Amino acid sequence: MKTGSCRYEPTALTPNENPKAYFYKHLQLALKANATDILFPKSVFDFISGSKADHTAEYVLSLSNLSDLNIDFNGSTFLLPPFKGGLLFKSDQRVALRNLVLESAKVEGSEGQTYSGSLMHGIY
Repeated sequence: MKTGSCRYEPTALTPNENPKAYFYKHLQLALKANATDILFPKSVFDFISGSKADHTAEYVLSLSNLSDLNIDFNGSTFLLPPFKGGLLFKSDQRVALRNLVLESAKVEGSEGQTYSGSLMHGIY
């Protein structure tokens, strides 16, 4: 378990930036800095549109082998493609995602779904 507290605040996501690459880049920078808290600026993470979309993955983001980490998205929205999971946790301990809206794209003939709030993974 990490001791102390270190906060990492990434720069803003730019409109043409790939949200998946942006997230993983800043996650790695935070881990290198031994951060226990990451505070992302409020953004829209568009995992659907154009070249930013990865239609081969089952989930838009996969978090693995993380521990003792709070990730605050500051009210950001993840726009998710239909029939995909948002986040996959693998072998993580005490990881919290806060202030995040997950919005599933509407498939023709159905209604989209929205979840907002916090997700906790691990034992607290």
